[in-house]
Amino acid sequence: GASLRYLQLHNASSLPANGTVPKAVVGIGTNATGVITFAIPTDRFSTGLVVACSTTQGTLTISPGSDFLIAADLFPSNV
Repeated sequence: GASLRYLQLHNASSLPANGTVPKAVVGIGTNATGVITFAIPTDRFSTGLVVACSTTQGTLTISPGSDFLIAADLFPSNV
């Protein structure tokens, strides 16, 4: 996208409401591509893992439009 976005990880089974505080967050620059690796124990996501694009860092603010493409693989670190 043309403006800064934040990739957020939430401990949830479905998309949380705007204003929800994420468990982990990373800034994504404008028109960025690449790979991000989070070294987070999977037990931190006991309910589920929801990945979301937000326009704000500290809380979820759903990014309008479809300017963010996510492909995720989860490899448990506590197995």
